Amino acid sequence: MESRSSAVLGSGDWVMYDGGEHQVVALAGTSVRLRSAGGTDTVVLAAYLMASPGSAVVDGASAPTVEPFGLLDALPDAVIDAARVWEQYVVEVQTGLPPGAVVGAAPRPGYDPATTTVMQRDQGKAAELGVSVRTVQLRRVRYAQQGLWGLVDQCGVLEWEATGRADARLVAAVREVIEAERDTSAGTRSRLIRRVVKAVEAAYGPGVVPIPSRSSFYKLIETLATGRHTFGSAITRRQSANRPQGMFTPTLATRPGEQVQIDSTPIDVMVLLATFETWDPAGRLFDAVVAGQAWHWVDQVAGAAKAAQVLRPGGRLAVFGNVFDSPPVVAKALTDLYRWVAPDAPSNAQSSRTALDIYQEMFAKAADGIAAAGGFDDPEQWRFDWEQSYTRDQWLDQLPTTGGLTRFPPDKLAEVLDCVGAAIDTIGGSFTMTYTTLAATARTSAT
Repeated sequence: MESRSSAVLGSGDWVMYDGGEHQVVALAGTSVRLRSAGGTDTVVLAAYLMASPGSAVVDGASAPTVEPFGLLDALPDAVIDAARVWEQYVVEVQTGLPPGAVVGAAPRPGYDPATTTVMQRDQGKAAELGVSVRTVQLRRVRYAQQGLWGLVDQCGVLEWEATGRADARLVAAVREVIEAERDTSAGTRSRLIRRVVKAVEAAYGPGVVPIPSRSSFYKLIETLATGRHTFGSAITRRQSANRPQGMFTPTLATRPGEQVQIDSTPIDVMVLLATFETWDPAGRLFDAVVAGQAWHWVDQVAGAAKAAQVLRPGGRLAVFGNVFDSPPVVAKALTDLYRWVAPDAPSNAQSSRTALDIYQEMFAKAADGIAAAGGFDDPEQWRFDWEQSYTRDQWLDQLPTTGGLTRFPPDKLAEVLDCVGAAIDTIGGSFTMTYTTLAATARTSAT
């Protein structure tokens, strides 16, 4: 006998239970009366029977399938009509009469089950339609298993994917290029797009594979590159690709309410979700507390007091931030675009103060907060001036990580990057950025 994992339990069926085969003699509510091969009767709860080790239905009828009407409703009419036509053919082969035949109608010659076999009817239908016998047989089996859905031309089924309606050949090319980026220096989205277009044109010819708009292309790249660090540090990208599976690696939640640990970085640093002022250090002490581009979100006095609480004697609190000064043509392009794509953004407010003025005031307040909190030696303010050269693509790769751009949707971000890139092109495709790093820092008192 053959054991089936998915079946309907009914009287007369045989089941595996308690190490042997038993026949279902009767079903009453939630109880099942079993009779062993030796004639011994046993009554068990159906739930207990199905949950017992080794339990299985032997030679039971297959569970019925439900026709996927919701999926059928989403298909084009032409696809449904073609499936209905095949339904006529298949039902006639199986029963001798097409669906909807009048009562008392006689089968056509060659389709009467009383005088022909299923194989003969398969052969007759294949000859009638000009298709292979195998085609008719496959359609008949699919119809028996899946109903009308089994006769649907799957080319007409548009399955939803995270990549939307992007051409499958384009999606495959993007994945290949992203994978190739793993061991190269950090690139940009613009460079990746150029490489993808070049790859698909080389493989299929120019104009054969549909290329989406630039904003849609950016969305596709973001979808496929998520978690790959494709546009970040090359070292981080290689570490992420080569690291073994650790305890904080991505976990799939299969039920509502499951808790999943956040995988914060490629080096498996656990994230603690709390404000710094209310965070419970659980009695731990540290040598340093460092905040980069973030201390303005913390209460200046309460935050410094919490830092003093968790630092060892002589430990250092250091808060810092970077201010950059773009070339005028790049700065103007970015400012104009902010006003165009995000007119209500606070950064659009007119001010005579420079970014450096604002940051100097911010870190002066941070130093005052450290002094007011107590527990520290006199705070110091540090300043470092430096420069960094960027190509067009390098700056466009970094720009989305700055300020309000981190909150822009992909289409608006793509518009900003296109225009800023064009501005950089007007000054030769590269430039040197001047930076100022400001810091407020102090050591905890030794006593």
